[in-house]
Amino acid sequence: MLSRHGRTQEAVKCYKDTKELVEQQGFTLSSVLEQAATSLNEPSARAPVLFEIPFSSHHSLQLPIWTESKILSGLPALSGKSLEQLAAFSNPIRIDTETLTRNRTKEASDQVSQDLAAKTQAYRNLQRNGVNVERQVRGHIILVQDTLENTINDRKRRALWTILAQSQILVRLSITKEREMVRARTWNETAIASGQYADDALLVAAAIGHLAHLHLIWQHDTVEASHLLDQACDYGHDHPALDGWFSIVRAAIAAKEGKIQQSEDFIRQATETAHTVAHTPEYADAFFTDFGVVGVTAFAGNCLLKSGAPAKALGQLTSMNLEELADNRHASALYDISASYAALGELEPAQAYALRSI
Repeated sequence: MLSRHGRTQEAVKCYKDTKELVEQQGFTLSSVLEQAATSLNEPSARAPVLFEIPFSSHHSLQLPIWTESKILSGLPALSGKSLEQLAAFSNPIRIDTETLTRNRTKEASDQVSQDLAAKTQAYRNLQRNGVNVERQVRGHIILVQDTLENTINDRKRRALWTILAQSQILVRLSITKEREMVRARTWNETAIASGQYADDALLVAAAIGHLAHLHLIWQHDTVEASHLLDQACDYGHDHPALDGWFSIVRAAIAAKEGKIQQSEDFIRQATETAHTVAHTPEYADAFFTDFGVVGVTAFAGNCLLKSGAPAKALGQLTSMNLEELADNRHASALYDISASYAALGELEPAQAYALRSI
């Protein structure tokens, strides 16, 4: 009979060997133990045994061994010790394997991808309506990642990477506090990486464009914003709504640098493009840019205001139908109208629009 020291050595060896064998079958021992722990109240006729291996008088390891499952199929012995010999270390407890095997890798269907894409769009609609969806989208991202981890087909994986990139951009757009610049940047950069795995040049271009805009509005870094926008343009030239959005971001950069004429030229380009693109959310907002006639008008007003042309800004801003603008942009548009009136010395309407923007 083995001494306590001998039993401990044998237990450690069996543990290490079993861990290696489990991992060779595509599992991790921690996940096996977790699944086993949740299965104790679901007895099954084809259940494995859970061995409690003592390491000291106060500590032991509960190690499940599946004698009939695929995990250890074809592996009748562990380091020369049969399962019966290993069983001599403790008393077995029978548990269920179904919760483990039912969650093994399964190919995601096209319908799963379609459902995840539809859910992503639903979150985007909520976000455009002024709802902060960050918490919900982060949960959604976990589901997309889990599906991706269990999908082998390259075409389906690319579709899931696309959904993941869109969701990550949504989180980035849901971060509205300038002091959280690093967090927003991180989400934006992960979206760029996901777009690359999706093999979608236009999506990568849009994600880089969002990052350029982020550097402009929160870092006030026109050099980095211009550099990033040049990269974005290298990736995508074939989507008019995306090109139009790049023009309006360039207009904002030029306005920030005091290049008024250049800013107005970019505004003109963007406006012309906005009148020619398909006026459907599926197209105009394909990359969460909210590009359209009313969106360009609001953006143009902001650029003109920053360029020191409040009268032109006010003309743009008051010409649009505010109700057509996404709810999440109402406050900024109203603020710009207020600021334009204030710059022109008209304090009463400035105060009225300021109150509406709150």
